[in-house]
Amino acid sequence: LLPPDLVHHVARELIERSRDIKHAPTLMREISPHPLSASAFAELNLPLSQWQLGESTASSLWQKLNPFAAKIQTVDLNQLNQPAQPAAALVFAPLVLDAYTDVLDALKQLSNWFSDDGVLLFATLGAGGLPEIVNAQPEWLDLLSHWPNIMDAGARLQDLRFGLPVLDVETVELSYSDFDALWADVQAFVPSANNVTWRNRLHELYAQGLRQISLQVMYGQVWQVQAARHASDTHTVSLESLMAQLPHRKTFGDGS
Repeated sequence: LLPPDLVHHVARELIERSRDIKHAPTLMREISPHPLSASAFAELNLPLSQWQLGESTASSLWQKLNPFAAKIQTVDLNQLNQPAQPAAALVFAPLVLDAYTDVLDALKQLSNWFSDDGVLLFATLGAGGLPEIVNAQPEWLDLLSHWPNIMDAGARLQDLRFGLPVLDVETVELSYSDFDALWADVQAFVPSANNVTWRNRLHELYAQGLRQISLQVMYGQVWQVQAARHASDTHTVSLESLMAQLPHRKTFGDGS
């Protein structure tokens, strides 16, 4: 599972980005592997629906351990790939796409997640992550092909005819004081690194002083095609909107 602190950080970034959207939705929804507390959305002053991505058996225990979980509906990928009912016009989806094997292909599912007149803000891990590991042990690079780059993602969104897509990238740094926590997170980011060989390689780097890793988080905003036509008489997407790169870097977390 992706680290909850990372998912929450990304979700809050999406909420912040939503403040510039000129839209009057009647319902907003968070779809997340680790939903935020409902209070995180209070300033938006809209009815809130929250969906947790997971299996029903796992969610049963999760709901018992979380006091606000009773109001959260659990959905799996099959349910998520069906048109949402009721559809929400403002949807936040932090690191949901990372549950799919092929993120670029999974972008076609986004239209099922929000209403015809709505806007979706999503985030996924992008190419260029874990340079501290890759630069020291280049063999890791072969395991990271599941992370899309921003140009391929932008082209894919255009091919799918989403309205007014905007993408940007943020570097997020995670720090660790415990190897087991580092290994658990790396396995979550790189599911194919699932054997003792990769664990030993990572432990070698940890023994040499590796205590911090960085990820590239790609943020996206799209409108449904119908909504985009209402928003603008001319349906265009600038190259700048697809190549925008945030110049800031965030560091948080401690794996202890």
